[in-house]
Amino acid sequence: MKPDFEAIFEDLKTGALELSKLTVKQYKDEAQADVMAFLKDSKESLKRWTSLLAAGELTVADFEWLVESQKDLLLMNGLKQTALSKIRMEHFKTSVLNFVVDTALDHVAKELS
Repeated sequence: MKPDFEAIFEDLKTGALELSKLTVKQYKDEAQADVMAFLKDSKESLKRWTSLLAAGELTVADFEWLVESQKDLLLMNGLKQTALSKIRMEHFKTSVLNFVVDTALDHVAKELS
């Protein structure tokens, strides 16, 4: 069964926006723009990898590695123009990538059950 990627993608957008409000509250607008650009640039890859994961052609570890490999696409151009430290930006990037993995895994698990 193929997961409903559009539902996954909507959850990613909504959740990532909430994550930016929680983790970099004072720069949430810049963070949200950065995350939305990342999701747009990664959409096709995430869709393909999620389908492969649901089909059992990727392990969870493989999926996590692939998502982590997208870290360089999460450019944080907006956040770089703020006073946010590099350490906090890296922490936020990691949080976003973990959220992407968790959201996709949750959807795939629901589809398979």
